[in-house]
Amino acid sequence: MTRLMMALKISFLCILLMFCLLQNVQTNGNECPDGKFGSGCTKYCHCEDNTKCSKTNGICSDGKCAAGYKGDNCQQECSRGTFGIGCSQTCHCKYQQYCSKTDGKCTHYGCEAGYSGYNCQTECPYGKFGSGCNYDCHCEDNTKCNKTNGQCSDGKCAAGYKGDNCRQACPYGKFGIGCLKTCHCQNKRHCNKTDGRCTRYGCEAGYMGYNCQTVCSVGKFGSGCLNTCHCANYYDCSKNMGDAMMGIVQLDTRGITAKLNVIMVSLAVDVRITVICS
Repeated sequence: MTRLMMALKISFLCILLMFCLLQNVQTNGNECPDGKFGSGCTKYCHCEDNTKCSKTNGICSDGKCAAGYKGDNCQQECSRGTFGIGCSQTCHCKYQQYCSKTDGKCTHYGCEAGYSGYNCQTECPYGKFGSGCNYDCHCEDNTKCNKTNGQCSDGKCAAGYKGDNCRQACPYGKFGIGCLKTCHCQNKRHCNKTDGRCTRYGCEAGYMGYNCQTVCSVGKFGSGCLNTCHCANYYDCSKNMGDAMMGIVQLDTRGITAKLNVIMVSLAVDVRITVICS
């Protein structure tokens, strides 16, 4: 009985010894392979260079953890909102979603407003804002455009726009800074919302110039101010039609002359009309 007990004890000790040996080496008797460590080589190294990972405790001899990990032996994953080497970079995912701990890529909803790029680390350039930098700023000075919402820090919108973030284009018939100026295009057409140019039909009667903002000078009327008034008093000449607002009109048909005191006579009469300048 005593011999049996001794034999059992010896057997148990042998099994225990073999178990301990197996926990520290592979079945072929070698060290843990690169990238693994610990009892039974069951744990993974997270060193920037796994050849520098301690087979015993996973500590990196150069102290450099792989992207996505931190801590004494690089076993601690980056906390939410951070990624990269030493977890030193910040995620910029839409709706504050998790990003890849390794490279920061936002896999579900894309980049948050103000950022773009493969891993949403590129700030919007001047003149762009919003998610993926897909929107154009409309500030008078786009260096003052908020890259998140497009608001202008000095409150000044570019010509042709208005509103809290300057995304509202001028309404029909208006243009310029604050949309305060009025278009003067022929046939009441809309003008360029930035500078007021009438690109297709020219200026309406009574106006001229690059953007049709110059009123006809005294003695001129019509579209582009190309016509000459013949009123007794130039100042009585309508800039639009050239009608005598208060004067004497001479109708000359086949040598017959008639003088009429009028308040308004239209040039649409199918006869030659001469406005007397005396």
